[in-house]
Amino acid sequence: MIEFNSFLDNGCGKVTKDLLYTRYIRDKKNKVNICLTMSRNESDYQNKQRPGLRTAQEEVFRNLEIALPFFGFASSFVYTTIQQQLDNAAKGERAIEEEKEKEEKEKHRHPSIANNKHQEVKAGSIDRGRANEDDAIEKLKQELRIATEGGDSAEEIRACATLGTAYRKRGDFHTAVEYHTQGLNIAKDVGHKAEEGLAYENLGIAYRYFGNIEQAIKYHELELSIAKDAGDKLGEGRALGYLGIAFGSLGELREAIKYYEQELCIAKEAGDRTEERRACRHLGIAYRSLENFSEAVMYHEHELEIAKEVQDRVGEKFAYRHLGIAHSSLGNFTKAVEYHQQELSIA
Repeated sequence: MIEFNSFLDNGCGKVTKDLLYTRYIRDKKNKVNICLTMSRNESDYQNKQRPGLRTAQEEVFRNLEIALPFFGFASSFVYTTIQQQLDNAAKGERAIEEEKEKEEKEKHRHPSIANNKHQEVKAGSIDRGRANEDDAIEKLKQELRIATEGGDSAEEIRACATLGTAYRKRGDFHTAVEYHTQGLNIAKDVGHKAEEGLAYENLGIAYRYFGNIEQAIKYHELELSIAKDAGDKLGEGRALGYLGIAFGSLGELREAIKYYEQELCIAKEAGDRTEERRACRHLGIAYRSLENFSEAVMYHEHELEIAKEVQDRVGEKFAYRHLGIAHSSLGNFTKAVEYHQQELSIA
């Protein structure tokens, strides 16, 4: 048994020193089976049992169970791999989430909002470099009050979106929904369809994290409708991707794939390589869940190709991870390990 006395807080609940990880290594026909078990304190366990979610640490150990333990690895390598992935998992997942939100919100920002004097407050993001997250949220609330008092509806919408996303990232989905709903109502009142669509998107994401997938689907369908009416191909592709994720969360993988294929088609037509990469990632994961591993590899290879082309190191890291998992499922263990080693080489 290996006892790790301290772990990082991955943003999904405090991980305490009573968190124990054990490994059991057994040689058999030149393969190694690694059994990893976790014991969490009760509150941490309950905080993480939300439908459709997997924490950074749970993802790390799932990958290790599936893909790394092959061809007689030494114990020291396994130990190092676990520690490296634990150190990087939360940082990588937070980075890709923030990257996605920044790109998506700025693409569809109305000019009157984009040129607003408060450039530092961007919808869907919060400055995680601030020493105290509570202080950051209080600042956002103050900016919302100022915007409300000054009748600045554009800034009100932005502040509501930012606060909603900040609370969602803290795991307070109820408050997140309240702020996104407030932003939605303001957007409707002033007739700002683009911001209305973004509010539907944010509400769909929040409800999915909440575990209310049916409600999430309703909001993403509204988001899709607004994007189509506006001729907004990028917004349409993004909404299709979210609908695919929602149906995938319900286990309806064939339906999810239909949405992902539409997302991919629109991304190619629009020349949006970032969205194309996401669509390939979505399709690869869906096909992997259906145990069509060859098809999964094809999509993840395209995902990696695009990530390299646009110099997206975080996207590249995740593409290596996905390829490692897919190849291990095909029995290509040496190749799987090579991909995971490349994943670990990216900070």
